Amino acid sequence: PVHCGWSSWTAWTPCDQTCGTGLHERFRSPNNPPASNGGQLCVGFSRQVETCVLTQCPVDGNWSPWTTWTECSQSCVGGSRYRQRTCDSPAPEYGGLTLNVTSPPSPEECPPGMEYVGEESCGTTCPRTCAELSSQVMCTSECLDGCRCPHGKLLQDEVCIDPAECRCYYEGREYDIGAVIKVEPCQNCTCIQGNMVCSQDPCPGRSCGWSHWTPWSDCSVTCSNGTQYRYRTCSNPPPPEGCQGDAEEHTSCDAGPCVYDGNWSPWSPWTSCSKTCDMGFTARHRECNNPPPSNGGAYCVGLGSEAKTCTLEECPVPQCENITGSFFDECGPSCPRSCEDIEHCYWSCEPGCYCPEGLVLNENRTACVQPAECYCLDVETDKRYPPGATIQKNCNECVCQNGRFECTDEPCPIDGDWCPWTNWMGCTRTCGFSMQHRYRTCSCPEPAHGGAMCQGTQTTAMGIGIQKEMSSCDVPTLCPTDGHWSPWSTWSGCQECVPGSETRTRTCTNPPPENNGQPCQGTSTQSRTCHLDPVEYKTCVGGKVYQTCPQQCPRTCGDLQDGVTCETTACVPDCGCPEGQVDLGGVCVLLSG
Repeated sequence: PVHCGWSSWTAWTPCDQTCGTGLHERFRSPNNPPASNGGQLCVGFSRQVETCVLTQCPVDGNWSPWTTWTECSQSCVGGSRYRQRTCDSPAPEYGGLTLNVTSPPSPEECPPGMEYVGEESCGTTCPRTCAELSSQVMCTSECLDGCRCPHGKLLQDEVCIDPAECRCYYEGREYDIGAVIKVEPCQNCTCIQGNMVCSQDPCPGRSCGWSHWTPWSDCSVTCSNGTQYRYRTCSNPPPPEGCQGDAEEHTSCDAGPCVYDGNWSPWSPWTSCSKTCDMGFTARHRECNNPPPSNGGAYCVGLGSEAKTCTLEECPVPQCENITGSFFDECGPSCPRSCEDIEHCYWSCEPGCYCPEGLVLNENRTACVQPAECYCLDVETDKRYPPGATIQKNCNECVCQNGRFECTDEPCPIDGDWCPWTNWMGCTRTCGFSMQHRYRTCSCPEPAHGGAMCQGTQTTAMGIGIQKEMSSCDVPTLCPTDGHWSPWSTWSGCQECVPGSETRTRTCTNPPPENNGQPCQGTSTQSRTCHLDPVEYKTCVGGKVYQTCPQQCPRTCGDLQDGVTCETTACVPDCGCPEGQVDLGGVCVLLSG
């Protein structure tokens, strides 16, 4: 009897991963020699599988969430606050990309419309951005190398613009040009050239009692669209009848796009068995697109394809003379033994017709051929292609060579697509005309590897395309206008010789009350008593003259005597001595005489 002996092991197959840890395998055949004439069968396994450890996969760096804003550095106008983030979620490792926004660009890297300025020629640095026009934003004068807008231009949304086009930053929010907000019951602020200009007119009448609004709260979510709140109290001071208006306001806020990790699609159906009898293999695949990773999310974990054996009924014993170049063997050589075995092979000891070393059975098992003559199987479509055929898999080209597809391994371009629109923002007024805006980002997914930017992109920030829409707010009513008095008219004048009064008037037209505004407080008419002359003048003698209000003390020579007190009388029209003279026995004499 001839006992079975194993052939030498084949070389290890390539690792099924390009980095990290994967699997590879090798095979041997029980044909060196095969057992015959009652000899013992080979003991052991025809297939070995081991892990293969390659270099660590690159890990690209990603930003941590922003920290909360620090406390303001000042208790009133002119302070600043900060927040920060770090590139450690995860940190870049093994050659992965680093998110670096701190190193200054070289002169040739400045975006269009900006110019490189070195530290030695920086000059005056403030303001550099539209936000720094605000009295609530502190602009530091530190001068560093980097890209700057040309003189007379300021940076907004990564674009250099004229100051007159700048939006305004006020109380932690941004407002469009011309936007008007009410900060007190009788005080409005208007966005003009990047700064909020507020009226200083005092409230007419009493104080309404509201305190100042608190700062806006943090956004209620950490990504996507949420809500912010602010509050005030009726305590400044509390009027008896209470305050008119709301003690709470809310507005929408956008906390940036959410990070989505990739998730596998469902598995495809298993392909048909690669053989029509005995043992073959079948495969299935899946895609990391349910959803695809976006905004820095992680790629799917696991394999995108699986294969397993499929065992059918035994093949009929072939007549080897009918298969060109084959010979009969009780067990068969090591893998591959046929064109079907080149891509995936599961060895087993089977009697049959086999080819000499270096040749394999063709697809219809009629002849031994070179592997270069074998068709290639695309496991995703379950189709076979002739030698030299080229197919496209995503953006890579695959050529049928030696019974298997050899594919390029280039990263495929990913075209950008728009994320959902944010909620409308900016309608803080309850009446009158104002504008609202919303925006969306080209990051669902973000363009990668040369993929196209979303159509309609208006500007970019940190390389992400942004599109913005503006619309008038749907406010149903006009704002109420409280009435104010016009200036008083001149007095009407008195009628001669008739006792009475004179009047003056004013009207509630400066402006008049409109749209349920409050009417003017107070009266529209004032009056006062007239002081009249007598109807007929007296005939004055002794040098006296008629006066509407004769001279007061002293009036006579007697008023000049010691011990005499001269009393001032009411002003009554009568005859009296001219100024500088006094009455002496009915005749006016000089006071000095």
